[in-house]
Amino acid sequence: MRAVRVHLSGHIDIPLTRLEEVLAELPRHVALTRAEPGNQRFVVTPAEQPAGRLWVEETFRDRAALEVHQARGRASAWGRVTAGIPRHFFLVRHAARRDRDTLAELYLTCRRQTFTWVDPERYALDDFDGDTEDELLLVCERDDRPVGFAGFWAQDDFLHHLFVSREHQGHGAGLGLLRTVQRYATGPLRLKCAVQNQRALGFYERLGGVIEATNPPGPEGPSHTIVLPQPE
Repeated sequence: MRAVRVHLSGHIDIPLTRLEEVLAELPRHVALTRAEPGNQRFVVTPAEQPAGRLWVEETFRDRAALEVHQARGRASAWGRVTAGIPRHFFLVRHAARRDRDTLAELYLTCRRQTFTWVDPERYALDDFDGDTEDELLLVCERDDRPVGFAGFWAQDDFLHHLFVSREHQGHGAGLGLLRTVQRYATGPLRLKCAVQNQRALGFYERLGGVIEATNPPGPEGPSHTIVLPQPE
């Protein structure tokens, strides 16, 4: 599998009074970033709503390469035109042993909050270890605190888990995890999503996901098998 050392995903909200100046400088910033030896991917996409929001996906060889990029950016014209504008970014990394208790709590909380039609007592804190055994685990963190995780079964290019804490949903954490997983996949990514989980289904649809099959009921009811195209 290809190693992905550091992946950042999130957004920056440009005040409308500064938007013209920032967009004028953006192409040069993108070109300079992609030319950095440690950069593997850098995509900036203007959002339809709200006005002024730029979605950002960044992948670097390692933390040192990220730090070089950040230092160059601060010292450049891009740093000047975006000075003082908050970044809402998430960092994705490999899970470590120290993350286990936090991720187990997050897994339990997210399932109980998401699958509201299931008896919450069906879920237990100890489920995490068995449900993620032998999977590649990636952690999404904000301010050095895990706020989400993904579990990837590499043998089948199958995304088994993707959970983000409620307060961080809709800000790029899930997208960052998904894009990082896709860097490990050797082909299109497959996953299962509960038919009743309309929010998640909408997320995958916006990313080009196609329903391949509908499966018999499981613990969360019937599910769709979804195929996601590889990102460009």
